[in-house]
Amino acid sequence: MATFTFHANEGATFMCQLDGDAATSCTSPVGYTGLGAGKHTFTVIATDAAGNSSAPATFDWTIDFEPPETMITSGPVDGSTTTDTSATFAFEGKDNVTSPANLDFECKLDAGAFASCASPASYTTLSRTQHTFAVRAVDQAGNEDPEPDSRKWTVEKLTAVITFGAAPTPTHLGGNFTVSATTTNSDSSTLTYSMMSGPCSWVSGATFSSTGAGICTVKASGAETTNFQAASSAQDVTIAKAASTTTFGPAPTPTYLGGNFTVSASNDSGGAITYSAVSGPCALVSGATFSSSGAGSCVVKAYSAATANYLASWAQQTVTIAKATPTITFGAAPTPTYLGGNFTVSATTTNTDSPTLTYS
Repeated sequence: MATFTFHANEGATFMCQLDGDAATSCTSPVGYTGLGAGKHTFTVIATDAAGNSSAPATFDWTIDFEPPETMITSGPVDGSTTTDTSATFAFEGKDNVTSPANLDFECKLDAGAFASCASPASYTTLSRTQHTFAVRAVDQAGNEDPEPDSRKWTVEKLTAVITFGAAPTPTHLGGNFTVSATTTNSDSSTLTYSMMSGPCSWVSGATFSSTGAGICTVKASGAETTNFQAASSAQDVTIAKAASTTTFGPAPTPTYLGGNFTVSASNDSGGAITYSAVSGPCALVSGATFSSSGAGSCVVKAYSAATANYLASWAQQTVTIAKATPTITFGAAPTPTYLGGNFTVSATTTNTDSPTLTYS
């Protein structure tokens, strides 16, 4: 509907005309309804009591029922993903009547309401989730774009980086060990630790125990937070073998020529023990058995082989081989006669070092 108000000197009459219709007598205000879309012209002429007519007064306007179109020209791509918590959108519109420069715009973000805006529209400190930006043009007739242009994009959470410090160097049976890690998650520095594989067990916090030697793989994990995704990292900790101890039992007390002798040793690792002669008048026969080749100090060695969890070890023992007792044997006794002259005896010894005998 269009309503026009007009006036002239007292006593004047008026003739009104709409577009190309015939002029008709009218009074102020005059209204028109049911007008069609397009350009319209209203004309009014005043005539005074003397019959003098005024110059026509006109008003041109356009009735527009067609809504404008809206186009987003830049900003996050529809369906895209980013870690940037800021977004800026540029947009423009076109209309059949209103020039682009005279179009108004309304924007909305997510579930918010449309509100007046201008290009470019910027948003900051966006939450790390999916967002939808929509914009619609409004022409001078108040027509709104019924299909606002929109962009949907996701501000994803950042990926935290978990970094381990230098790996500890524990030894089996040497007590518990502790690892250390940090995270780039600025929301929360809290990390939880767990055992992934290997000869180890989680105790508490960042502390682990060893159940043997080898490579223990531990993991540090950070939970998902407002701005960061869940993350984890692993570290290999090499658990060194424990030192073993080899111990001899009491040393035997062999005698030269008294037969072989045997030593005995044990260890705390369970490793196989092999024996050898180090020095002295002895030689290995087999296993832990030795023979003597003379009297003196025989040094023997017991070697415990390395096992999965223990290092090799060895020990030495000195075995004193006592001298043998030689046997002296006389030959047949002579049968001398008194005043029959001297007589001689004869004897032999088993002493292989020296067969010399003295008589008395």
